[in-house]
Amino acid sequence: GRVLESLSAFVCAFIAVIFNAYIYPINCSVVALSGIIWFVPGLSVTMAVAELSTRNLLSGTLRLMGAFIGILQLSFGLRAGLKIGELFMPHQEVVVRATLSIYWSWLSVFIAAITFAVLLRVPPKMVWITLISSAFGSATGQYGTYLFGDSIGSFFGALIICIIGNLYARIVKR
Repeated sequence: GRVLESLSAFVCAFIAVIFNAYIYPINCSVVALSGIIWFVPGLSVTMAVAELSTRNLLSGTLRLMGAFIGILQLSFGLRAGLKIGELFMPHQEVVVRATLSIYWSWLSVFIAAITFAVLLRVPPKMVWITLISSAFGSATGQYGTYLFGDSIGSFFGALIICIIGNLYARIVKR
């Protein structure tokens, strides 16, 4: 049935609470969300907006509502797992540590770009554009966060990645 999203979010959140209680203090919400990010219906939302922009109102609205229901199921499972876990498990406070050096940050961007290239089956001859767009997106996001705050900085980073991807697609005519 349609309980996969809710159940997976619940299990991820509950495991994060168990990890927080008995192994190491972590931010349970962030860890649980990172475990279910593949279930977020990003492509469905993109397709729905594309259909709405081309005036296919019925199919666009239905697809958007289906994506919204998926997000609602994920959020319900996530919240239920966190609350039930916190009800039965001891809670450790998360200690905010000093940030890592800039070298570790750039190394993690490089590793994440390679990992997503493998997961998304990017052809080997196009991995370089993945690395370049990730580097520019990360730099723009960090600078935008410094200037405007977290949410606007993330927007600028994502915008640069999209612009680079579209420019590359136009140049190689794909």
